[in-house]
Amino acid sequence: MIPKKFVYGWFGGAEKPRYINKCIDSWKRNAPEYEIVELNESTWDIEASSYAKKAYEEKKFAFVWDEARIRWLKDNSGITLDADIEVLKPFDPFLNHGGFTSCESSGRWISAVIAAHEQSEWIKKIYDYYENNSFKYDPKTITNTVIIDTINKSMFEKNDGKIIYLNGGIAIYPREYFEAKNWSTGEIEITPRTYSIHHYKASWVLK
Repeated sequence: MIPKKFVYGWFGGAEKPRYINKCIDSWKRNAPEYEIVELNESTWDIEASSYAKKAYEEKKFAFVWDEARIRWLKDNSGITLDADIEVLKPFDPFLNHGGFTSCESSGRWISAVIAAHEQSEWIKKIYDYYENNSFKYDPKTITNTVIIDTINKSMFEKNDGKIIYLNGGIAIYPREYFEAKNWSTGEIEITPRTYSIHHYKASWVLK
């Protein structure tokens, strides 16, 4: 089982805005059994990755988190969340997978929710990208949805019409499960199968 553990990153030292605190409060309120872990300059070795170090020096903190979440999952089991994810109910039904995420309204797979077991081949492949590439800011080409999209296609196993499965027991659910907010329209589309809302604050675009 994937452990009941939410992991998020907050780099740069800025005070958390009210909307971020509200999202984190939703994790505590709606999934009270889940441990919450924050990765930051005090708890995480940014210097261990040349990619993260360069992104940090350029103050592109969202890209530091992109690398950190994958490096953390490489060595640990749990669920990584972007800080602007609102949790509506516990993720318990999905913890028996080798890993899970969902699609987003763009058609790619979201990175705002990524769960996996340590030593997952899926995560290792994503991690290799960060190990073998230097950070260069270009939101059109290096957003992790683009990176993960390519790797997921290489690991495709089957599509049962609702869930896409990758090698290693990785399940990719329809967007209503973990995204809910339509990136294009800004509308929130909650169904009985919605477990979280990605509010898409996209702070990385503004910095």
